[in-house]
Amino acid sequence: MLPQDSNQVGAAGLRELVQEIRRDLPSLHGKVDGADEVTQHLLNRLLVATDYALGCAVLGEAGLGPPLLANVRGLFENFIGTYWAAQADENGRVLLESFKWELTRVIKLNLREGHARIVHRATGQDRTNTFMHDARLAHAKRLPRVDRMSEEVGMKKIYDQFYGLLSLLTHAFGADVLANRDQHEMIGSNLHAAFACLRCIHLILSARITENRIVTRSEIETVMKIALA
Repeated sequence: MLPQDSNQVGAAGLRELVQEIRRDLPSLHGKVDGADEVTQHLLNRLLVATDYALGCAVLGEAGLGPPLLANVRGLFENFIGTYWAAQADENGRVLLESFKWELTRVIKLNLREGHARIVHRATGQDRTNTFMHDARLAHAKRLPRVDRMSEEVGMKKIYDQFYGLLSLLTHAFGADVLANRDQHEMIGSNLHAAFACLRCIHLILSARITENRIVTRSEIETVMKIALA
């Protein structure tokens, strides 16, 4: 049961957790080999997760439910991706490269549709066609899907129950629901979700770096306070 003033208490607890993790980040970075690109990337994800969580706290304190949902969705995606990447370095490398490939896909789309072109900076020559026929682009991959990552790490239940509803509301299909100004309980529950996601991401990285192990699903269940199967 959430305390009566759950918005403020939840926001305060989330702020404390963010500060705790940010104090721990330099120590975690110091234990990682500089050549370990996957773990360095996952630590960057943890840092960005603290930004999302701090945003959740601010939005919760302000009573702004709709943007809070969008932030929680981002945190949940971060959690699932981080847990999936931590299962195997091969997964981690896919996640590490995913931004580059997705950016390439977006650039190709805009070039193909004629919304943009590539021009040689020195000569002014149009190099769009050369870029589009570069053989390396044939190996561009799509982003790993959140539902598939969730299934692979045994989180399909929470994905089905939580992520789908978040997506429905954050894509502006739930305007009539979100227009209800009595959002106290929704904000409180989503602050708890943000806290749990951030705590899990930190746990995953701490276990990987300090104990060289993968966090178990039962440990995730303890933090989330729900059964995942």
